[in-house]
This record gives sequence, structure tokens and C-alpha cells, in this order.
Amino acid sequence: MAAERLLHRRFSEMGIAFQLLPNSAKLKYEDIRQSLLEDCHIGGHRSLITQEDGTETVSGLNHLDAFFTKRPVASITTDLLRAFVRERKKRDGGKRYPVRNSTINRNLALLRRMMNLARREGKIQFIPHFPMLAEKPPARDS
Repeated sequence: MAAERLLHRRFSEMGIAFQLLPNSAKLKYEDIRQSLLEDCHIGGHRSLITQEDGTETVSGLNHLDAFFTKRPVASITTDLLRAFVRERKKRDGGKRYPVRNSTINRNLALLRRMMNLARREGKIQFIPHFPMLAEKPPARDS
């Protein structure tokens, strides 16, 4: 609380509006994940997949779930995102080919979408920088 008050005072001194969000400390990854699924459902997105057990998901969420489940959203920083990228590159699931940078970028884009929805809904105020990886250009047809 003392840190939040100090931050509020510093923002006020700089003339920046700052609003403390009382429930942001309790907000978990699962909460913003659910917001993404609801947004996809309401918007009728084709990316929404109904699984055999009847639950809905989006392609790529399983990798985010494995790393971020039970984490507070406030703990998701650029450093943690880099750790996710390292873990994702390391864990190729025994496949013959490593995970492509473009696949990891799509995972990060999903998480960024979740955080943007949470910010738009007033659940969080700041979104960390997302370190996107360099991708190979698409193959051209000859």
C-alpha cells in the first residue's frame, strides 16, 4: 500500500492521472483468460474452438495456461514474458522441429489481447512491453 501511495503521489506530481484499482492485486491469469473467451464468443470469432468435453478454447491457449495459470496479472512483467519465451523455445514437446518464433509470437499476441481487454474493462491500468521475436518472411510461390 505504501508503494502504491508513493506511486500515486509521483504521478500526481507529474500531472498524470492515476487511479488505484482495488481488485487488480487479486486479478489472476484465469480471469483475463475468461474475458478473452467471452469476447471471442460474443464476437463470433472463428478462432474459438469447442473441445470434446464441451469447453471452449482458442488455439495456443494451452501453452499460455501451462506457464501462467494461478499467476496474478500484476506479476506478468516483461521479464516474465521473456522467461515464457525461453521456456517455450526449450520445451518443444519432443517434436522433430523446434517451436517457430511465429508460433511463440502468436502465443504472446493472445496474452497481449487478454491484457488489452482487461485494461479496456478497467481491471488493470498498465500493460508490460511484449518482446516479440523476429520472424522469417512468408514463403513466396514461384
